[in-house]
Amino acid sequence: MKRHPDANILRRNWLHSRTYLRYCREVRQVKDTSIAKVALNHLLEWATDIPFNRAPDIRPTFPAYLEEATSGKPAYRKKLLAYVRAFYTWAKSRWPGRYVGINHQWIETLLTRKQLGHIEEREVFDLDSVRTILTANPTVNRVDRRDRAAVAFLFLSGMRASAFCSLPVHAVDLALNPPVIKQWPDLGVRTKGGKAANTTLLPETELSDLWEIVRAWDDEVRAVGPDAMWFALLKRDGKTWRPDQCPGEHRDDALRKRLCALCTRADVPYLSPHKLRRGHIVWASERCENIADYKAVSQNVMHNSINLTDTVYNGMPDALAMQRVSALIEKGGGMTKEELIKKLIALLE
Repeated sequence: MKRHPDANILRRNWLHSRTYLRYCREVRQVKDTSIAKVALNHLLEWATDIPFNRAPDIRPTFPAYLEEATSGKPAYRKKLLAYVRAFYTWAKSRWPGRYVGINHQWIETLLTRKQLGHIEEREVFDLDSVRTILTANPTVNRVDRRDRAAVAFLFLSGMRASAFCSLPVHAVDLALNPPVIKQWPDLGVRTKGGKAANTTLLPETELSDLWEIVRAWDDEVRAVGPDAMWFALLKRDGKTWRPDQCPGEHRDDALRKRLCALCTRADVPYLSPHKLRRGHIVWASERCENIADYKAVSQNVMHNSINLTDTVYNGMPDALAMQRVSALIEKGGGMTKEELIKKLIALLE
């Protein structure tokens, strides 16, 4: 079924999509439905004036349309398609008569096309790049000191950008041993899924230079008061505290811009603040000696399982992986590479 190029979006489709978003907020109590809204907006543009219940007849198929309409990575399209599958499953239950033509077999076809394998360098801020950023940037005014402290704190804590930007001063206690970061939604911290946890920082003994920057800023920002944000809001002069320290909804956009400026001055390729979280996990995981250590790292970054930490976040750069494999071979007691591989396979069988 072809769509008219100048057709308007069918009002019934729009109402159904917004009814589902309201259901997510009010019944499922999902706070952030922004990506679901993006997914359904793509669905609306794809269907235009054709009812959602006749979707199996529309060409090109929705996954094919989405591949052309979005320039993001396959993982992003996979997430959008998951929300559309959830919408159709809900709609079939909500209006069984109207969506009688939608069956579960068709819903399961809403998947991304399998991609050919390719080498993709894993992007992380490693400790060397973090130190380069910190040493290359000046501390002329308060905004510079804040931004450098933000980089050091994000690497030491592994926090998500949204949580860090909404972290009040009274939720940080560096005097305790170990230090405690209260990632509590009750305190206004915007954690993913509204989770609450106490987390800590990487050890000061090995990262004293980062700790020195964090402690200096912590002492300075506490002068504003306990309700100030650790990533404090400053006036345009870069020196004066803003009276209203309540972070806006998109406060993490400011963090990204400031990090980009720091990277430019340090001649370090810009990566998103989330790559500091990845760098934290990689650095900590390399020093784990047993499964309990690894579980502690996973729990400290507020993951539900070790599997998530390992498969999504802890992929080390290829160069580092090859170095580690070479080190294993050197420790193999004179065995050749082939002999070591056979021994490893035998252990796994």
